Amino acid sequence: MEKNTNVDEQLYFSYINGNLQALEELVKKYSDNLILFINKYVNNLIESEDVMMNTFMSVMTHKKRFNGNSTFKTYLFSIARNKSIDYVRKHKREQNVVESKEVIDLEEKLLKTDLKKQVLKSLEKLPKEYYEVLYLIYIEEMNVFEISKLLNKNKKQIYNLTNRGKAKLKEIFEKERIKHEIN
Repeated sequence: MEKNTNVDEQLYFSYINGNLQALEELVKKYSDNLILFINKYVNNLIESEDVMMNTFMSVMTHKKRFNGNSTFKTYLFSIARNKSIDYVRKHKREQNVVESKEVIDLEEKLLKTDLKKQVLKSLEKLPKEYYEVLYLIYIEEMNVFEISKLLNKNKKQIYNLTNRGKAKLKEIFEKERIKHEIN
């Protein structure tokens, strides 16, 4: 779980009370993570940046929607997820997964440890529902309560997805280890 959760809420409420610099701090803090998260839906870094900006526009235009029932981070990622799904629905086209240099650079910036890089590469091989839950747990460090609010699922569903995802991830790790040992 994020250590500065209360700081995020304080910044947001400060923004609501007219402090534009508080919003800038939140954008600076979360924009890269949001782009990476959104890109898993959109598969286009430029479009992901647009969806991220639309996410913050929604935060700006609907100031009273955040009521503190969740963390600000959960609220923000929930909006980003919904905006991403809307984008994909609107642009019904086959999405090509292109590993662009910008995405790799962004991942490098966000994932400074080798272990997190390996986990992310393995997570990308999972079905979307498992990827989503495990990404939020291991990369974004959200807890089950936050994820259940974000994905509109109950805690039991999150636990089930987590356990199934971990089992699949273990299979992937074992296959990768075998491939590595063969090569």
